[in-house]
Amino acid sequence: MRLAWILILLSGINFCWSGTDIAVIVNSNSDLGVLSLKNVQDIFTGALVILPNHEIPLPLDERGNLSLRAAYYQALTGKSLPQINEHWARLLFSGRVTPPALLSDEMAMLRAVRSNREALGYLPLSKVPEDVHVVLTLHTP
Repeated sequence: MRLAWILILLSGINFCWSGTDIAVIVNSNSDLGVLSLKNVQDIFTGALVILPNHEIPLPLDERGNLSLRAAYYQALTGKSLPQINEHWARLLFSGRVTPPALLSDEMAMLRAVRSNREALGYLPLSKVPEDVHVVLTLHTP
């Protein structure tokens, strides 16, 4: 039992976020237009699958850095990662929409955004290169 608690505490270290702002990024040639906080929230929660300009956004998620992913959803929606996972489980069960594509790490996220004009991803603001466009900055505590 003691070992289980130690493992739980150690695993919690991975969920500590440094408080760095997070940038929502798109391809520099994106046709997605101007996106509000509400638009990005709706895209990443499945509430908006077609934008007013008739573009279909491709939201991207990262599975490699759980602390970044948890901080992103907390800053974007005010919900924890387990709440977001539960939300998507309900939507998947209904068969209405699919969750954002899961990518392995930040480099995969960047490659996908660079190669797809409809892609939306996120990175720590300090790691955003000049060849992508920041559409929204989320401030984290």
